[in-house]
Amino acid sequence: MVGWQSPTIPQLQSENPPVGSEPMTDEAASWLTGITCISATIMSLTVGMIADRFGRKVTGCLMALPFCLSWLFTIFATEHMHLYIARFFAGISGGMVLFLIPLYISEITSDGIRGMLGSLVIFLLNSGILFGYILGALLSYRLFSISMLMLPLLYFALFVFMPETPVYLVRRNRINEAIRALTWLRNGHKSTVEREMLRLQEETKEFTVSERSTKLLELFRDRATIKGLLITLGLFGGQQFSGIFAMVYNFLPSVSAAIGHYRPQRDIWKIAVAAQALIRFLVLIMYRRYYKEHIYKWAQNICNVATITYAIENISLVTLSFWTSDENYAFHKLSFITFLITSFIHMLIAYFIMRNCRNITKESCEATSLKWKRRTMILNLLCIIFACYFFYRHNKYCEPIVYSMFALSEYGVVLSNMGFHSTAAWDFANSRLMVSGMGFRII
Repeated sequence: MVGWQSPTIPQLQSENPPVGSEPMTDEAASWLTGITCISATIMSLTVGMIADRFGRKVTGCLMALPFCLSWLFTIFATEHMHLYIARFFAGISGGMVLFLIPLYISEITSDGIRGMLGSLVIFLLNSGILFGYILGALLSYRLFSISMLMLPLLYFALFVFMPETPVYLVRRNRINEAIRALTWLRNGHKSTVEREMLRLQEETKEFTVSERSTKLLELFRDRATIKGLLITLGLFGGQQFSGIFAMVYNFLPSVSAAIGHYRPQRDIWKIAVAAQALIRFLVLIMYRRYYKEHIYKWAQNICNVATITYAIENISLVTLSFWTSDENYAFHKLSFITFLITSFIHMLIAYFIMRNCRNITKESCEATSLKWKRRTMILNLLCIIFACYFFYRHNKYCEPIVYSMFALSEYGVVLSNMGFHSTAAWDFANSRLMVSGMGFRII
């Protein structure tokens, strides 16, 4: 819902918009967010009364209705007014979510996990926004909206099987139903159910007494309540007025952009790359010695290819780091492509050698190394494919979000490469490097 605007508004403002006959203006686009906030504010004032009157479960099921209406209006929209109506319903559902989900979680969970599950709400909210950014970059306007419609439908299909909260049932004096709900939630532990039922009944008596004796105006006569209200309004007001719904066209820089164009960070980066290159060449020599001693003679030519590709991979990593895309784009691009190709070829050959060509018995640490080699190699291949795809999309169409997806894939390539080479710690777990005036060797 929140992540829909950023990838979609550039499409609505293009020369051939998916909705309407003319591109949407900046003012009209701003109302797509404004209407959502207005309807969410209105709903937040009433959803508490609805949940108390009809129950948490019924209100949770009703929450799916404005979600579905929002996406249906978005899918079949032909005018900008249809999108405004869709965002109005999105705000209604958003206002219900932010009130009802924390309430439902707090009333069904035990004390030990209540805090952890409550904190997941914000995590899942931000994950959903990121998910919207990603799908919006990959899918067309209609297909993106249709995919989003599936989520509230799936939510409704699953939530109807959830029980009403025991707190609500006890407050409504539906004790037998509360016992059944609590038994299901506590996996049939009778002692836990009995203990929590006694606690809920005591809390309900206290709640009933305080509810009868406290009026709305009396809350504003209490200085502590007024301070809490002002603090809350200040925090949320500052959050909303700080531009929380900014339109994010790209959210992640590439490795080169993250390094920056100024000193000293560029110099520090180059020093770090040079330092790790020396260590990698040392590891390369160690693997060369390892291949000569522990690999069958018929596979020595394959080991030579692994050694050469490892060396080229290391050299290309240094060159693409020392010559950035701003300084020499053609050479940087060539180095990056060389790094991608030779690094994966080396991973593939090294995995084959360590799996099929050793003349010694495989130990447990070496089995662990082989397992992680396979995992990081597969991840590296997937990231390379995604990086190439997003790089093509960015250069061909220059779409929003796509460059950030390329950068994310680029990070995946780098991290999976580091993970693959880190398995050397398992390959040489029982080895020692002896350095002397005669040179060095592995023992």
